Amino acid sequence: MSFQDIIRDDLDTIYTAGEFAEEITVNGATVLAMVGSPSSTEEQSPAVLGVALSVTVRVNELECVSHGDAVVVNGVNYVVTGDPLSDGLEWSIDLARNMVSL
Repeated sequence: MSFQDIIRDDLDTIYTAGEFAEEITVNGATVLAMVGSPSSTEEQSPAVLGVALSVTVRVNELECVSHGDAVVVNGVNYVVTGDPLSDGLEWSIDLARNMVSL
């Protein structure tokens, strides 16, 4: 068994619905993800409030993800910001919710 195989087995344990992972929807497909805590951001002048969120998804569940893709987490709509990063096993994806003027 290779080191990569060991890591994949560990990820299978971590990405268990109801334990550590949550179901999210990416471009209409339901996948398991590790969901971070949302954080508020203020940008521009006059102030505009937004919500940022990071999620991690296994590559074997989500072959491709790109800037601007639609993501739903706990019934809230987000879009992928920036370019998602991958180590070959997981995607690290930054999300943002539509911004609202204060």
